[in-house]
Amino acid sequence: MSLVSPHPARILLAAALLAGLALPAQAASLAVSPLRLDIKPGQQMTALTVSNTGKTPVLVQGQVQAWLDSDKPDASGSNGGMMLSPPLFKLAPGGKQLVRIGWQQQTATPEHELAFRVFLQEVPDGTNTTPGLRVTLRLSVPLFAQPVSPAINAVNWQWQPTDNGSSLMLHNSGNRHERISRLKVTDAAQKVLVDGPRLLYVLPGQTQTLSLQDSNVTLPLSISTVSDHGTEQYTLTKPAS
Repeated sequence: MSLVSPHPARILLAAALLAGLALPAQAASLAVSPLRLDIKPGQQMTALTVSNTGKTPVLVQGQVQAWLDSDKPDASGSNGGMMLSPPLFKLAPGGKQLVRIGWQQQTATPEHELAFRVFLQEVPDGTNTTPGLRVTLRLSVPLFAQPVSPAINAVNWQWQPTDNGSSLMLHNSGNRHERISRLKVTDAAQKVLVDGPRLLYVLPGQTQTLSLQDSNVTLPLSISTVSDHGTEQYTLTKPAS
């Protein structure tokens, strides 16, 4: 899924609107396909297409970084041995650009899944002189380098009360990421704690924590998820120790 990250210009725009200022805003319109990338064992590279669906030219800068924290897709580290080409390109209105992403050098298949994020950032080029606040876009696409080892899918849900409510935790002890697109949580009294679309990634060996506002929860909890594996059901009978 492509994500639009906050930019300082958005904060300035919000402040201006709160102050009652009539401040016109402009933003490029970028689209990316596919919304997720995979490099399979033995594969050197993959690619995505960036499109300018707006009415003005746009300069785009690309970057690929290792994704180290499930909960922070924008807090990445080094490129992890990946490269992106071209790193900088200009799109005319209606234009498209094929962007290739792959290993910097021919490398052996990783022993465990490696996760990356591909960032595509609009770069103001100074040619737009139309009055108004310029809002730039930043898109982020997940990329996974698959290991040769067989997939092991293993997740563990836990729940525990907190001072301000309760927490639902999902730990991934498998060797592939877990991607949940919908989550529903109901307690024993049929109280619905969570229900709806929710894009949730959990990298191998990591834990995602969801804060719930309600601490008055009756166990057991019934958890229903829609993930890459289909619809799955879980039951929690006791709090985490």
